[in-house]
Amino acid sequence: MNPQLASTVVSGVRRLLLFGAAALCALVLVGCSSAGSDNPSIVVSSPATQGFTGATFQPAKLLPHVTLTDTSGKPWNFVANSSGKVTVVYFGYTNCPDACPLDMASMATAIRTLTPEQQKRVQVVFITVDPKRDTTSAIRSFLDRNAKRVPPFVGLTGTPKQLTDTAHMLGLQFRVTSNSSGLEEVEHSSQLTAFDMTGTSNLVWLDPPVPSNIAHDLRLLLRGVTPA
Repeated sequence: MNPQLASTVVSGVRRLLLFGAAALCALVLVGCSSAGSDNPSIVVSSPATQGFTGATFQPAKLLPHVTLTDTSGKPWNFVANSSGKVTVVYFGYTNCPDACPLDMASMATAIRTLTPEQQKRVQVVFITVDPKRDTTSAIRSFLDRNAKRVPPFVGLTGTPKQLTDTAHMLGLQFRVTSNSSGLEEVEHSSQLTAFDMTGTSNLVWLDPPVPSNIAHDLRLLLRGVTPA
């Protein structure tokens, strides 16, 4: 990929690096992490096709056959729980000072503009990247606080390996490190990944998310339109 057309999105210890005014692509990776992803997603941040406002990436991703733990302590499988729904996946953490609460609030604002029937067919799945501190009750409180007056968002956790493997299946990365004071710092890819009703995705909304654009794209996905 041309380095003049690359950007890296990082949240937590978060930065956006754009090389060149005409940047058209984003490599969705943790910016200062040395950890690699086996299958990173290349995001094209020019307007998507078929009337979508989000950005597209290739190759398309499929919802993984992975089971994590939801905020009620029960197993939650991506494929089994996503049939016939538009599923938006987001990796974040409850102590995030900026992007995570804003992104969840933006999703909630977008969903509130949909009809009640449409809302039932959209689910937002928040996956913690900080399982040491993010208990199931902390995740539930975070989601309920930042995503009000919409169907409850799904909150998931798991072992560090489960979470890392799931992120890499989706072309995403995150890292938790301790600084010199012993405080933990979290870095993570920051975007909302939208899967259509077949469990396929090549559409993301990058920071800062625009609720009206998200709602527009959700309506298209609910009608069976895809950006590819």
